[in-house]
Amino acid sequence: MSKKLTSIAIDKIKPHPDKRIEIADAGKPGLYLVIQPNGRKSWAIRYRRPSDGAPRKLTLAGFPSLGLAHRLAQSALDRVAEGHDPAREKQVEEAKRRAGEPDSDSVEGMFREFLDRHTRRKDKKPIRERTRQATARFLGFKRDPAHPDKWITAGKGAAKQWAGRAIKDIKAQNVRDLLDAIADTAGPVAANRALTALKTAFRWRVDRDNETFPKSPCDGVKAPSPEEARTRVLTDREIAALWRVADADGYPFGPMVQMLILTGCRRDEVRGARWVEFDLPARTWSIPGARTKNGRDHLMPLSDATMAILAALPHIKGNSGLLFTTNGLGIIGGLGRAKDRLDEAMAGDLGAAPEHWVFHDLRRTFVTGLQRLGIALEVAEACVNHRSGTLAGVTAVYAQYDYAAEKRAALDAWARHVEAIVSGKPGSVVPFKGKASRG
Repeated sequence: MSKKLTSIAIDKIKPHPDKRIEIADAGKPGLYLVIQPNGRKSWAIRYRRPSDGAPRKLTLAGFPSLGLAHRLAQSALDRVAEGHDPAREKQVEEAKRRAGEPDSDSVEGMFREFLDRHTRRKDKKPIRERTRQATARFLGFKRDPAHPDKWITAGKGAAKQWAGRAIKDIKAQNVRDLLDAIADTAGPVAANRALTALKTAFRWRVDRDNETFPKSPCDGVKAPSPEEARTRVLTDREIAALWRVADADGYPFGPMVQMLILTGCRRDEVRGARWVEFDLPARTWSIPGARTKNGRDHLMPLSDATMAILAALPHIKGNSGLLFTTNGLGIIGGLGRAKDRLDEAMAGDLGAAPEHWVFHDLRRTFVTGLQRLGIALEVAEACVNHRSGTLAGVTAVYAQYDYAAEKRAALDAWARHVEAIVSGKPGSVVPFKGKASRG
């Protein structure tokens, strides 16, 4: 059986009660979706061994998202083309790992197993790769650049702080001490996120092994700091200054920030954008649900200004197809340093340091800006792939109109507004009326 798989289609596939199902993904030759009678799903890559043509199968760890499965399959098939046998190499690596790495009763071993095997959210949908990597970062891991299906320790997360310890020895006070240390160095919000990651990991272990590990050390531990919804909206002067300093900063951060201003997309939606998602003749950008926060595909019309940015971007050689990359293999890092650089340049442009802002504030600024231009709220929400407030409950199920024409008009109007404030044409600028309460 062969069909072009999508995230939605995969969720809808039901297991056969008596036999294993294997579906070839027409969108990535060699990649197969495997569904066991108990409903468990996995990915397998089938190929022929270069040395003798014997059929081989490589099973991917965990159940990665469709997009990541495609990339891992392509990476494995590239190695086959170079004369390697990825399945055999995996066997060798696993033998080495079993001989030298911590077992699943250690903190590091349990976290590794959790990151590989925890595949479903509360709503039963697959965990997005972005969410998995963010969780891994707070636990103290990152993807191995040489082997993207594996995890290596990194940073100063729980894995490093509790290295060599058994999970049964971790108590609530250990968790609180770790969170205090994170709050002191990275801030209370980072500590809150770390607690969420720890709660998820330990609860997963309790659910899997309640007899030997009946209680999570995170039970009863409160978040280090209450959080309030941000309301920061950049003024027109700040938008214009940011646009100019981003232009001066150049590739890759400069055009990335300008796309954030023009599209209202989330930071990582832009940072992780790939050329294959763009239909330049149709002037559209299709962001797959695997890369959006709500899991829904998002069709973004492209204004003249955004098209001009895309036309000026270099195509970095590599197998990632990323718009913003320095090596052709992975997304850009160093956002903190880039943000500091932009802030310093904005201070020079404005004559004083700007009020603190973060990249997500550009999304709120975009929505607020559309409303200032007279764009209907439901259209503004459609532009940022929201479905809340104006469309909820039963209405959201039946109201499937995609506002394609209205979104294009709204994005064109916003691009003209940004151009006007950057070029200093006050006649085209809508007066600023204050902060927004929504993001």
